[in-house]
Amino acid sequence: MLAVLGWVLAACSDHSTPVGLDAAGSVSLSNGGAPTPIASPPIVEPVSSAVCGFPVLVEFTGKQKVLEFANGRTIVVFPAFKITFTNANTGRTLTRS
Repeated sequence: MLAVLGWVLAACSDHSTPVGLDAAGSVSLSNGGAPTPIASPPIVEPVSSAVCGFPVLVEFTGKQKVLEFANGRTIVVFPAFKITFTNANTGRTLTRS
């Protein structure tokens, strides 16, 4: 959970444009095609587990797309990204996107 908060705060502090200009001065995206599916097996998240007092499993699902620009800039986007937290003792889950 703290890692996700850190990612959000880092993204909020970047006020630059999401696309860069290539050598000719025009905006260009490369690596066309659909995003690739990603999924991680549930893992025990040590910080959340310590704070909560019970084992917390974390699972990530969604899609990933890497955009590379002619100016050398790279952006990774995660459409349909979901994170699921599971109480390993009770099986209760919480999913956020």
